[in-house]
Amino acid sequence: EGRLSDLPRQSALSTSSLDERQRLREILRCNPLFASLPSAELEIVLSSMQKTTFSPQSTILKEGELGDCLYVIQAGSMNCTKNIDGSLRHVRTLSAGDVFGENALIYDCPRFANVVANETCECWSLDRTTFASVVKAEVTQRRNKFSSIMNLVLLASKENDDRTHVLKAMRVETFRRGHCVVSQGDIGSKFFTVADGQLRVVQRSPAGDVCELGTYRKGDYFGELALLLNHPSGASIIVESQTATLHSLSREAFHDLSTPAHKAVYRALYVGLWR
Repeated sequence: EGRLSDLPRQSALSTSSLDERQRLREILRCNPLFASLPSAELEIVLSSMQKTTFSPQSTILKEGELGDCLYVIQAGSMNCTKNIDGSLRHVRTLSAGDVFGENALIYDCPRFANVVANETCECWSLDRTTFASVVKAEVTQRRNKFSSIMNLVLLASKENDDRTHVLKAMRVETFRRGHCVVSQGDIGSKFFTVADGQLRVVQRSPAGDVCELGTYRKGDYFGELALLLNHPSGASIIVESQTATLHSLSREAFHDLSTPAHKAVYRALYVGLWR
């Protein structure tokens, strides 16, 4: 039977110091999930977060279990391990400022890895209900706005010049399993939509640890930062199915579009990124 001192200790952010709240606010603003939340919604998130202290060797996440919250590390480090081909392998080290556990809330899937505290760790947790009502709703709304505007461009009547120009500029590309469509750190040159197949998103830390972030399937898109901001890719995207068929729009083709079509696609991509 565990000692009382070994159990996680919790407190609400609403009762914490203003400095601590500001530090957490800054961490969340640097994370893509929270970066574009309106200030009012971010304050709801902050007020809903619970501070938890974990003792060394405590298991925070267990692979395969259902997740009910995500965590933000305030202090300490954690090991992330995953069962690969029957053996437990280290895939990443988490440290102060990292957010983890969000995939289970975004995709309603079991935890994909184990997370164990290396030392005494202080974390802030956000429950599934608040995440779904505030953060996930905001992400879904942005993606829906993107899709609706792109549909206006791509699915308009055949007489619509914008649609014709965009479709002519897009290319069909087919890749085999294992092909790396986008490499982490590279400045991307294309925007992709998935027509068929499945791709996985993986990220490598500076220490060489590899973490699987998610999956792209039919109807998903990626690479919009390449067209808008010349932004280096934050992860690699690798074909997981036997083959994957993608529709691509290169930066050159994007800029060569007629002015109305260029503006329409730019607007769709911009809304997809920034609400």
